[in-house]
Amino acid sequence: MSNRRLLPLAAAMIAGLGYVSSAQALFEDNDARIAINAMRKDMVTMQAQISRLENGQKASLALSDQIASLQERQSVLSGRLETLENRIAQQEKNSRDLYTDLDSRLRKLDGRVAKAETAAQNAPAGEPGSDPAAQGQAAAASNEKGFYDRGLSSFQSGQYADSVKAFSSLISGYPQSTYLPEAMYWQGNAYFALQKYKEAAAVEDRLTRQYPNSTRTPDALLSLASAQTALGNIRAANSTLTSLQKRFPKTEQAKLAAQRQKELKAALPPEPEAAPKTSKAGKKKAR
Repeated sequence: MSNRRLLPLAAAMIAGLGYVSSAQALFEDNDARIAINAMRKDMVTMQAQISRLENGQKASLALSDQIASLQERQSVLSGRLETLENRIAQQEKNSRDLYTDLDSRLRKLDGRVAKAETAAQNAPAGEPGSDPAAQGQAAAASNEKGFYDRGLSSFQSGQYADSVKAFSSLISGYPQSTYLPEAMYWQGNAYFALQKYKEAAAVEDRLTRQYPNSTRTPDALLSLASAQTALGNIRAANSTLTSLQKRFPKTEQAKLAAQRQKELKAALPPEPEAAPKTSKAGKKKAR
């Protein structure tokens, strides 16, 4: 075969090889594009999964914080509940002690009143109209005693509102009455029975200030401390009991005060911390 015939054949073969190479390259590019698209889809899917996981982790952390906060609040509420339960138990005990003490005192008072009435009945009566001033005093004393007896009788029968009214009439109408310390004491206890602790504390405090040397003052201080405890003023109640023991050290009321102070210790709030003192040198530097 001559060289002239071989040249066209060789050229055709070379062209064919170039076409095959181009086609192969085209197929490889398509495969690469498909692979890239698939990888991109996978990356988008993975990114979405990562985002969901991150969001879930954030939600989990937030939930964990909420749980920790709720547990802390529950602990605080449990502490407050325990404090309130102790305070209620203390108030109930104080009320029982108070009414036990009142019952014994009422019985003693009934005996004294009965003796006084018997003495008044046995006293010789004067001639009618002989002394108008004495008759007026006798009438006033009778009215005072009537208000006092009514207040005390109402208290004994559990009609505390009526008891308060009767004693109020005596206190406002007869400011110089010898019944006043007793009337104020029982009125304070009537207020306490009505759970009007603020009014009870005010009346008993007034009694202790207005009649510091009255035989009723130690009892009034005990009642005042009970009202202050019921109001939640534990520190004030403790101070009142301390004052009672100092002013009337050798009395039954002082013994009761010491006992109640021991019972109040658990509910007594801690003393506030004193502010740190600054030295003179420190003050000069601050200036």
